[in-house]
Amino acid sequence: MGRYIWYAEGTSNRAFREKVLRYVAAGGQVSVLGKGKKTKHGGGGHEPDPQRKTKVEQSAIDLTTRHFEKLDYVIETVEGDNVGWDLNAVHLQTGTALRLEVKGLSGGGVNVELTPNEYKMMMMMKHKQTYRVCVGTNCLEKSRRRLAVFAFNDATRSWVDGADRPLQITEVKSARLRLR
Repeated sequence: MGRYIWYAEGTSNRAFREKVLRYVAAGGQVSVLGKGKKTKHGGGGHEPDPQRKTKVEQSAIDLTTRHFEKLDYVIETVEGDNVGWDLNAVHLQTGTALRLEVKGLSGGGVNVELTPNEYKMMMMMKHKQTYRVCVGTNCLEKSRRRLAVFAFNDATRSWVDGADRPLQITEVKSARLRLR
């Protein structure tokens, strides 16, 4: 118990082995994994500090709520309901209802992951026109915070922000394993 054996010998695993050894020698610094590039914190990596993660997420929720309230939407949180988005937004004059999935980042780049349920809801035909992916960046620096809101564009068949910048979507498969 408490010991791990790693079988990564051989020439086919050499590059990976060197990368892992650099990572371990650097004390777990993600920046050593890139090809000479430093990885910005908050650029898609996972926040290891749960208190900081909570602050980032709450900041993004607040930023999104204020943004849509300025556009005359009434906001209701559904964060704990596992519906596949975080906020319901209903426009006061038109009654238009939106589903807002909110992601928060401490860095400036837009690189987020969706849960399988969030992604399923985003891609459902009946939700595509009303689903929004709202990404808050620089969430811990009030003066630098920005919000990008992505909506489905029928003409281009892609998810774009207000400046028509498309999201690149990479589907991934994963598994969580544990002993019973």
